[in-house]
Amino acid sequence: MPDGYKRAVVDALLSSMGPDGKVIFIDYHGPHRFHPMRPILKLIFNFLEPFAESLWRHPITDFATRPEDFTWKSETYFGGLYQKTIARHR
Repeated sequence: MPDGYKRAVVDALLSSMGPDGKVIFIDYHGPHRFHPMRPILKLIFNFLEPFAESLWRHPITDFATRPEDFTWKSETYFGGLYQKTIARHR
C-alpha cells in the first residue's frame, strides 16, 4: 500500500490500542546488503509490490504520527528480510 495509507493504518492501529495493549507489526525489512534474496525481491517489488520497498528505507516508526508516545521494539528475521515491531504505550 502507498506510504500515505501505511501512515493511516499505523495511526489507526495505535489509536485503537488499550492502555495495557500492544500492536504487533509484521512486514518486510531491508535485507542485509549481500543477502542472496535481495536482488530477487527487488525484481518482485518492481513488478508486483511497488510500495513494499519503502519499508527497506523506513522503519515502521516513521509511519506513526506521534512515535514518541510509544515504546518500540523491533527484531529482524531471515537475514533482515522481515521484521517484527511491537509498539506499546509509554
